[in-house]
Amino acid sequence: MRLFRCQDARYMVLTPKSIQSCVPYSFSARAFGNHSYTLKAELQRSYSGNTISSITTEILPGDTNTITLQVPCNLTSWSIYLILAGTGETTFYNRQYLSVNSKNMEIIIQTDKKVYKPGQTVKYRVFGVRSDLQVVCSNYTVTVTDPKRNKIHLYTSAGDDYCIVERDLKLPKEPIFGAWKIKASVEKMEHTQTFKIEKYVLPKAEAKVIMPSIVSQKDNSITVQVSSQYTFGKPVNGSARLRIIVNYYPKRKYQKDPDTGKYGYVDLTQPELIYDMQLDKNGKGTTVITTEELKTIAYRGYLSYKTIIGQVNVTDDTTEATYISQTSQISVTRTREKLSFVLNPQNYKPALVNRLYIELKQIDGKPVLEPGNIIEEPAAEPPPPSENPDNSSTPTPPTTPRRRYGHHGWGYGRYGYPPWYDPNCKDPQYRYENLPEKYLTVPANGLLTYDLLVNETDSVEVYLKVNYVEDTDVYTSRTLTSFKSPSNTFLSVSLKTNKPASGQKVELELKATREFSRVYYTILSRGVLITENHQDFSTPSKSQILSFSVTSDMAPKLKIIVNIRVEDKEIVADAISFNVEGFYNNKVSLMFDSDKVETGSISTLSVKAYSNSNVYAVAVDKSTTLLGEASDDFSQEVKEFLDKVSSRNYYRKKRGALFGKRSESEKRSRTKRSVWWPYAYTTSGTDVDDIFRYTGLNVISDALVYKYQTPEPCRRYYGRYGYPGTQPPAGTSATMPPEAFQPAQAPDVASRNFDEEVSARSFFPETWIWESQNAGSIGIANFTLKVPDTITTWVASAFAVSPNPLIGVGMTSDVAELTAFTEFFVMLNLPYSVVRGEELVIKASVFNNLGFDTEAEVMLENPKGFVIIQVDADGFEVESMVTETTRINVPKDGAATAYFTVRFLEVGYIDLQVYARTVTLQAGDRILKPMFVEVEGIPQEYNEVVIVELVEQNYFNRSVEIRYPSNVVPDSQKVVVTAYGDPLSSALQDTEKWIKRPYGCGEQNMINFVPNIYTWAYLHCTGQLTPAIQTKIKNYLGIGYSGEMRYQRNDYSFSAFGDRDSSGSQWLTAYVVRTFSEARQYIYVDEKILEYAVNYLINNQNEDGTFNEPGRVIHKELKGSSFEGNGLNAFTLIALSENSEIMQQTTLGIVCDFSIHWKRTLTCHLPTNQPSWDSEYSWGL
Repeated sequence: MRLFRCQDARYMVLTPKSIQSCVPYSFSARAFGNHSYTLKAELQRSYSGNTISSITTEILPGDTNTITLQVPCNLTSWSIYLILAGTGETTFYNRQYLSVNSKNMEIIIQTDKKVYKPGQTVKYRVFGVRSDLQVVCSNYTVTVTDPKRNKIHLYTSAGDDYCIVERDLKLPKEPIFGAWKIKASVEKMEHTQTFKIEKYVLPKAEAKVIMPSIVSQKDNSITVQVSSQYTFGKPVNGSARLRIIVNYYPKRKYQKDPDTGKYGYVDLTQPELIYDMQLDKNGKGTTVITTEELKTIAYRGYLSYKTIIGQVNVTDDTTEATYISQTSQISVTRTREKLSFVLNPQNYKPALVNRLYIELKQIDGKPVLEPGNIIEEPAAEPPPPSENPDNSSTPTPPTTPRRRYGHHGWGYGRYGYPPWYDPNCKDPQYRYENLPEKYLTVPANGLLTYDLLVNETDSVEVYLKVNYVEDTDVYTSRTLTSFKSPSNTFLSVSLKTNKPASGQKVELELKATREFSRVYYTILSRGVLITENHQDFSTPSKSQILSFSVTSDMAPKLKIIVNIRVEDKEIVADAISFNVEGFYNNKVSLMFDSDKVETGSISTLSVKAYSNSNVYAVAVDKSTTLLGEASDDFSQEVKEFLDKVSSRNYYRKKRGALFGKRSESEKRSRTKRSVWWPYAYTTSGTDVDDIFRYTGLNVISDALVYKYQTPEPCRRYYGRYGYPGTQPPAGTSATMPPEAFQPAQAPDVASRNFDEEVSARSFFPETWIWESQNAGSIGIANFTLKVPDTITTWVASAFAVSPNPLIGVGMTSDVAELTAFTEFFVMLNLPYSVVRGEELVIKASVFNNLGFDTEAEVMLENPKGFVIIQVDADGFEVESMVTETTRINVPKDGAATAYFTVRFLEVGYIDLQVYARTVTLQAGDRILKPMFVEVEGIPQEYNEVVIVELVEQNYFNRSVEIRYPSNVVPDSQKVVVTAYGDPLSSALQDTEKWIKRPYGCGEQNMINFVPNIYTWAYLHCTGQLTPAIQTKIKNYLGIGYSGEMRYQRNDYSFSAFGDRDSSGSQWLTAYVVRTFSEARQYIYVDEKILEYAVNYLINNQNEDGTFNEPGRVIHKELKGSSFEGNGLNAFTLIALSENSEIMQQTTLGIVCDFSIHWKRTLTCHLPTNQPSWDSEYSWGL
């Protein structure tokens, strides 16, 4: 059905969705036909309604005006509204929310390293960047402090001729070890960067294992090379011993002893291959290992998707020193090559040529040496047969009925139907038509184009499958949905100019399904609307060339949306974005080689900047913004800084990650290539509303900006037995259990082969790209990396710093996003850490985006370092070290959760591997995540203080005996020797280590809860409490407060395990009352909780003033000498005296004679028959 209004369109206003401080806000207004109107625009603060800026403009018939509102530099509100009011011949009113970027400067401190040795030199640069991307030229105050907060350097500098402060710090040979800080401040803003001084020994030579870059299942052997050379470049003359293992291999196995018939754990030894070789004169050695040899050391003899790990020890024949290499590993893959669609195409426009990009590359990301050909097999899905002769109905997507079991309905009787059920509703039946198959020759760079043309304007979708001729196992597929228009009018925009640059003209080719003679276009860059214009063509045609001049403010990335009008009402539009080269500013543009990829594939981020600029790229997991991390302000500062020159809001890793050095393992795992994406980015979307929205524009118009609504499918009613209607199917019984209707299980062989092909996702960094490069003379930097295994969206940005003050700092005008996704996957919800011996319920959530309901098997595989707790038929818990499987039903476009209970046996990082698959073997996902297991018990520190006096002699020598208690927890001992010039400084070290997340029983929770209170108070008094630390402590206090409520008993006392204990604890209740009272100034604490607990304490007082302890305290180290006798009496009185307000409100009296003062320090009458007063609590009052 075609949608048109009775009267013609009169107006159209396009407004950017964001506003920036100090940057004029521009938007466009257009008057259609012979209509005119007066437009009044106002910027208002949302919280006060005060007008920031306003303007009134007359929009004449047929005109398109670009209207600019001035924005102040002190724009601090996060919520700004744009008020638009049209009067005259055309009247309208609209209010749009605008996101605000108010911060216009950021300080950056770059150090050459993060860790230094004594005597080395620290090199660092300090510079500030304004919102206009120019370096801040002002006086910087720089302070360098040691771990004791002694100021080592303090100076003020405006920097060199380029406003860059660059200094060196020569470290002493005997420095104070720990974290040093560089703080820079300018114009009332400051930033701090930390580096460490530690002792470490560098080896004289390096041993390496060089594994092949690709190992596939079809290879018969692999070649492994070892090498060793001194740090000065000469080869090592010696012998090498190479060790090869194949992960993953369990450490223990639960099995039956054939001799005794009893079940038990059997320790398994990881088998390995050993190869001894003599290094040649170049310090190298090579060996060939067959896959048959590798299978002998692989668990159950399977290599598929396993990891081959190599490590070598090289013995120097000259020095007899042994150099141990880092491990090198390579995963066994199914194929050596990979096909993928670049730029993640999602839609196609019927009756127009849609250009797609397909890439063939090796698994390691390198180009295929002899690529050969690929086959493109498209198939189009036309709409279903219509029952309406005038074709007014909209095609409805098909649905897949799913059997249901259970009761017979929604309360409508045995044979009744729900009121929404329409038995006459029929889902359309689709059919596919095969499009012509094409053979495409792959160029040397592996990137080729494919032009898709679907002439049927009412088609629904296109399925594309690409096969590699040289290896039929290498293929990829893609389903594209049709772009929607009520008039079946489509517009396509493509870039004809190669590498557009500022000062040049750009040509765009416009193609439509009907003739047109006028186009309107809007250009945006850096989140700002640059221009709005139109172009008339002398002759109406379906193909036109649009040209316009590119200016410097359109760089480094330009977005253009082009639209035409159909029959004066419908707006038909398309949008693209492309990189723009230019001068005057440091133009930076970036893009990924694809918008959406599979996890574990290779992707390239290309960054273009001014020549000889230093380019910094960062890509972070978007999920990091949900963590609430408050250990420092780096991530928030970088986010606020980069948001000011970007048209979109996004998040980044903290600054330490941005400037950190890559580890060697990261360098080895990444492969680079020099391919800069030269084409335009298309704008995805199903309709014109998506085109405007994804371009960053709000549309206010009385024209038809079409928004497609997906029709509702037929709603099925499945009756009593899970089938349409109310009668069970033939051959079934009404009493048959649901299991009888389950689909048949796949054969074991098929299941095993399917499971082997599903590799484990195990690479889950929060920061993915963390590198820097110099753009060099050509001004291009490429970052090629392996996409992590996280199912998420990766947000990347880049900036560049040029030493030329006229160029300044370069930032991208937009972010680049790369989505790592799969249609069926499992996600684990794990805590940060657990304690050895503790039971943990693992929640494995399975997400289903397959398009239909499915039943899934979820398996906790290969327990290593932990046991699975199961319940046998008799209801007893048993421990298992074999894979546990459970089944769940996962709805379409939804999720379901499976639960496993485990107990950890080892300390450290224990791998948890969970595998989920559909029972029909259509999809599967395996995830491997480490769980950090800590030692049990309570940390204790025993100090031996030694006073060093050098008055009468110039040396000091003393032996200190170290004794551990008999009940020390294994693997938990350590000795730390620290020397302080100031006796008080030891109490002031690393205060943030006391900020802990409360957990555990009622006593363990308080152990971690209480230090947060005093850490907050100390940092506040010393001026060190930052907003981030305050937020973190407040969150932890809230967690501890709510967590302790679980252990409040029915009589309002507290104990280690709450009502499971036989009685409440007087001491723990007093401890809770004291600490909760102190925490009230930081978080909300219900006064009734304190009142009831105080009443409990008072009820346990005897007539002589003493207090009883009816319960127990498990952690004796908590109490010290306050757990009995005068210690308990004093401790309870302290808690009561600190809650005098609560005591005055209680209805109970306390048997306490405040007129009697005993030992001058106690304010309550205590019994005089106490044998001694040797407790600090006895004398403390």
